[in-house]
Amino acid sequence: MHWNVANKLTLLRLITAPVFALFFYLADPMLDGAGSYKAGAVPLIILLAITLFQDFTDMIDGVIARKSGTITDTGKIFDPFADSVCHLTSFLCMLAWDIVPLWFFLILFYREAAVWNLRIAAAKMNVLISARATGKLKAVVQGGAINIILFMLVLSIAGFNFPAGLLIEIIVIITASVTLFSLYDYLRAGLKILKRQ
Repeated sequence: MHWNVANKLTLLRLITAPVFALFFYLADPMLDGAGSYKAGAVPLIILLAITLFQDFTDMIDGVIARKSGTITDTGKIFDPFADSVCHLTSFLCMLAWDIVPLWFFLILFYREAAVWNLRIAAAKMNVLISARATGKLKAVVQGGAINIILFMLVLSIAGFNFPAGLLIEIIVIITASVTLFSLYDYLRAGLKILKRQ
């Protein structure tokens, strides 16, 4: 592992995933109606801050690596791995509260499992499958979806009335579509690479 600045930021992003899960658990009394406004709003705001931090570090670690000339094979693998762990953790927590449906989470999970198994198979042939443009798009869309859903939950608790359920359904459909397209792109490109070996 090359512990340059970019990889350290990626590691820090990875560590925030279980922290997110902890605060999601602490926010639970507010959303199920068993707690007070103060009991649930603060953890939710912290959750939003954590996901915004995750997206910020995801953006700047790549910029730092390119500008400093410290792009490594480790970083090419470690960065999308951290994205996957953070996003799956967030959506799994949301699944536990019935904010997102099971089929949606399964699409995300199966996509990550397929792509990482493809990368492992390629690595055994000394081939590196780094992040593709559709993978970056998937990460941006998933991160944006998490932030928007959390922001809507904060607004709902604050008393704002809007069709949150409908908006979340739209977000889920868009995110699932982008995730499936990313899976198709990786499988198509990855299998071509493996066939040439």
